[in-house]
Amino acid sequence: MKRFLAVLAVTVLLIGAGRVVGNDKKEVSFGALETTSVEAAKAQAASWLQSVGKNDADTMARFEAIWKQPDSTVLDLVAETLSLGDAAAAQLLAEARNTNLPAPTKVPEILKDTKNAVFFRANLGLVYARTLANRRIHEESLDVLKTFRP
Repeated sequence: MKRFLAVLAVTVLLIGAGRVVGNDKKEVSFGALETTSVEAAKAQAASWLQSVGKNDADTMARFEAIWKQPDSTVLDLVAETLSLGDAAAAQLLAEARNTNLPAPTKVPEILKDTKNAVFFRANLGLVYARTLANRRIHEESLDVLKTFRP
């Protein structure tokens, strides 16, 4: 019993010492991701919208209205922009939100199509996976997330 307590005490001391030493580091740790600012996301979304030829005055006015919503998350704003610029994306997200439809069985082709920009595919995939996860469709959500690297 004494031996077990001694081993336990040494283990606790070593783990505690490692945490104290580890806290002095100012560099980003493994697996840490930084969020994109609203301005950077808006610029990327505007660039994507123009790259798909949706830069007419009406579309750009709707784009600005989307990005003026104060209580929306950056991902929600990007999702609305993707829906504004691509009808297939709008349909995919509408189907994902519809609880009356059955769960998807595979990753949608639009997310695999390399003709689409990475910005479009990755953000649409993230929104789609989040929507599926909110519907408790976890396996398919994970399959979508596995197609992209952060």
